[in-house]
Amino acid sequence: KGSVSIRLCAILGGLALIVTSVLGFLQRFVSFRWVGAILNIYTFGLGCVMILLEGKQSSTLGDLESSLYKYALFVKYVWGRGILYFIAGTLEMSQARVNAWELLVGIFVMLVGIAFIVVGRRASSKLDELRRKQFSPQTLQSEFYTASQGTTHINIIQFRTLLQNLDVEHLDSREWETAFLQVGKVDRDKISFSEFQHWWNTGK
Repeated sequence: KGSVSIRLCAILGGLALIVTSVLGFLQRFVSFRWVGAILNIYTFGLGCVMILLEGKQSSTLGDLESSLYKYALFVKYVWGRGILYFIAGTLEMSQARVNAWELLVGIFVMLVGIAFIVVGRRASSKLDELRRKQFSPQTLQSEFYTASQGTTHINIIQFRTLLQNLDVEHLDSREWETAFLQVGKVDRDKISFSEFQHWWNTGK
């Protein structure tokens, strides 16, 4: 409780990247600083990717998101996103000689990337311990449908309830969030029992 969403931080970082990249591009374009302008195009694209990955799932952008997962498989993983965001932050910082805002945005996006890597890894370690506990498929299914209140999918809040019912009490809010991200799922915002069971058995 009271913890800022790690995904919200990524979305804000993506928006800031887009704004500073557009302003930086215009400034460098009119002054014929072509290399810097090209880097601004890259950071603009990375900002869009951050929003696409962390924002609310959209049917309009579904094909684009599917292509991203297909050709950049690493972004399906929390650590992969963290590395991408860290690189985006370093690129933004490399432009900071012209605009101090680029330095601040670059640092912020780098910190978001580091948070994804560290928090994601920490949550994985704790959940690996949980998965080593022996729960029967029937128990997992029963707890899943208890948490889902009889529906076929669970959202992130119900996911937290499910793991608490399975005796996980020591994850903070950011770790719950990154744990939810680690589950392979068709719909970004909810998990079916088969997806949960696959993640439970394989960690993917």
